[in-house]
Amino acid sequence: MNVVASMGQRVNNVNNTALKAKQFIGNLNWFTQFNDKFSLNVNYNNFGFQTASGINPYGIKNVSNDLGINPTFTFMGKKIMHLLSMSYNYSKYDERDVITGLTTSNNTHTALLTYVPTYLEKDIAPDFSVLYFYNDVPGAKITMATLSTALSMQAAKKKLKLRGQLQYTLGKLNSFSSNNNVIASCNIDLKITKKLNWNTFLTTNYFKYGNEIIPNGANYLETTCRTGFQYRFDTKKQK
Repeated sequence: MNVVASMGQRVNNVNNTALKAKQFIGNLNWFTQFNDKFSLNVNYNNFGFQTASGINPYGIKNVSNDLGINPTFTFMGKKIMHLLSMSYNYSKYDERDVITGLTTSNNTHTALLTYVPTYLEKDIAPDFSVLYFYNDVPGAKITMATLSTALSMQAAKKKLKLRGQLQYTLGKLNSFSSNNNVIASCNIDLKITKKLNWNTFLTTNYFKYGNEIIPNGANYLETTCRTGFQYRFDTKKQK
């Protein structure tokens, strides 16, 4: 178990003016390795800023709080090592209007679940992930869910490296209908010689808007191809 924490307050030395400010800072990082398979990391950060009212009826006041929780599971099979990781982050930011005195909040929730199996006897490396994002600010609520999978492998006596990825995102703004986004990509790296590599990247991005865009059913399709050669120069010092 490893725990690191700090807390303090910073005050400037400008008195009797609106420039006088106070800042409260606190953070905590707590990591625990329960056994060979399970570990947990928790972190928390606080940042508060406040000034006197001055000529405005209300002074500046901003408070930010961030909380993160990350459990990780690792377990071995006969031919596969499994890694399962989850992270949850909560962020809250409160800001006070110096004219009206009203406080607005920005709340964000992010959750990510990742599964990575490692094959001990094969040259393939898949991974899977699920992402959930929610942001709530005055006048707007944004929700997104993303499913992603990828596969990496080597061929031609490890001279050819391939990686393909497929990602689908479902997004929603307020009460409008959902957005749909599909992204497919592929990386191809070929080792021609010890110093020369040929790198190629292909991607296709399809996005369909909800009914917040006029006309309804608006969408676009974008495809990109990038290729190039990479050559490594070896420099030797001469005596």
